[in-house]
Amino acid sequence: HLLSRRQRQMCIRDRCNIVLEGGKVSRQHCCIWLDENGKVMFKDTSTNGVYFPNGDRMLSNIDMELNEGETIFIGNSENSFQII
Repeated sequence: HLLSRRQRQMCIRDRCNIVLEGGKVSRQHCCIWLDENGKVMFKDTSTNGVYFPNGDRMLSNIDMELNEGETIFIGNSENSFQII
């Protein structure tokens, strides 16, 4: 999946913009949005985590900036997203 700067906010799973299936995806797994300066921001609200390609887990419940070209994995490596 590619995430565009035109998407203002995206949440993963139930009652969200994108719904992913799978046992490793939480009910509201994460949120991605543009802040007032146009930066892509991210918050992991899951129990199963969001990971970088090197296997490092993102910090939970902390607003983090994502940079263009970065890829993240939601729950497992089958659910990858790249910031464009």
